[in-house]
Amino acid sequence: MCEDDNLESSTGDHVTVLDVPVTLTHRHSAIPTRTLLPIAVLRVRGEIIFPRETFDWGVSRIFKASHPVRRREMAVAARLYLCSLKYPEIDFSDEADIDQLVWTYLFHRLYSPPQVAERIFPTWDQVVYEVVVEEFRIIRAFAHFCRKLPGCDSALGLALSGSSEVFDYELPARRDDFFSHLSVQRERWKRLAGLDPVFPKDLKRFGGSTPKRSQPREMTPHPDEVRAQIDAEKNVMLKALWILLYGTGIRIAEALNIWTCDVLPSSYSVSLCGYRTHGQPLIILAHPVDSTYTGKLTSSSNQPTRRMVLRQIDPSLDARPLLHDGRRLGWKGMSEANRERRYSWTFWNDLALAQEFESLVSSILAIHKQSGSDLRHPFFFCNPDPHTKFYGDMLRYQNAYGGWQRSCERVGIPIGEEGIAPHSARHFWKWRSEHVLGLSRQDRQLGLHHLSIGSQDDYGLRAEALYHKLAA
Repeated sequence: MCEDDNLESSTGDHVTVLDVPVTLTHRHSAIPTRTLLPIAVLRVRGEIIFPRETFDWGVSRIFKASHPVRRREMAVAARLYLCSLKYPEIDFSDEADIDQLVWTYLFHRLYSPPQVAERIFPTWDQVVYEVVVEEFRIIRAFAHFCRKLPGCDSALGLALSGSSEVFDYELPARRDDFFSHLSVQRERWKRLAGLDPVFPKDLKRFGGSTPKRSQPREMTPHPDEVRAQIDAEKNVMLKALWILLYGTGIRIAEALNIWTCDVLPSSYSVSLCGYRTHGQPLIILAHPVDSTYTGKLTSSSNQPTRRMVLRQIDPSLDARPLLHDGRRLGWKGMSEANRERRYSWTFWNDLALAQEFESLVSSILAIHKQSGSDLRHPFFFCNPDPHTKFYGDMLRYQNAYGGWQRSCERVGIPIGEEGIAPHSARHFWKWRSEHVLGLSRQDRQLGLHHLSIGSQDDYGLRAEALYHKLAA
């Protein structure tokens, strides 16, 4: 259970999301699948309740979405249940009550005072409008599921399964349009809950604007923006790239230079890193030209370099440019954990992102197999579009950067000089490591491969210590 999923209202009622280990078999496969099933658990007036509709919805999503996605969906449903417990005046005796509850929920997500003592829901942090749009889509999907379910256990489930038209539409793309819509709810809010919000000016100022950032260039994105950008990305290759950048803090040139043999299960960590990791993929960062790690675990005196392997595949094939030509997008260099074979590895500072990345690896490997790209180049990130002549070609910086811009525009994140760039993911890793995980400056430098350690043995000890801090 995550800390943020242990939700409590001022009435003392609790709503919690628990992960239950389950084993299921898909109807098109004879191989059992072991996974975690997120479920919502309610404690109401001392009684423990498992709403049938949330359990059935969670089961129906097992083969349709990764565990991190399903857990976020269940957390949204759990918060909606908590909101209904907080406002018993919304008793669903009127068909419009479910609409009112949804608008109340969205209001509290957009407007949550910075002082915890002033909040209606103490654990609910304020989010940006783009996150609210995504959460409404989740609520809408849950409502559509309830409509197909033959009977719901809870009053909220029954209300969601009704004929409300609110779940037939998308929220407005523009924040101002949404605030104008909420303004008509003011009198009903005041009458039902004693809440007297001022629309639209006050809400726009507190809940509708993008969080301020401290730097004019390559700014650090808000965690909600990071989540919205990843969730809205439908291109599996780019989605995996965004997750890797945000979760490990590596540069985009380092990510694009990763070979397929660099993406490994954690079981390889002892052989390549010298210590054991659990629950996260191992990502090797090898020097794109001079590293002699090309997929073989053991080294030898006549091991070829990466450039030699590339030239054997195709004389014109080479790594992304180094920085000697002055281009910012090239390889910048890093401290290397294994100086003999010239490689290091990433440090995930978010286990959920690590697991989400791992869930996408099989889909990416399938693209390589279908496109025949593994016969043309060894790079992990490639063009996933089967309708172009570039299908399976190594993913180029220009295409990755264009995808980044589109992904930001899709969810309303500023780009350019007043917004974020791919390098902003590195700033986000540093911010999260410092302010969420409390890592020291030296640990952050080690994680970003800035810190120079005297001996390889010392580096290994420091790296293992950092891994345990991040995994704690």
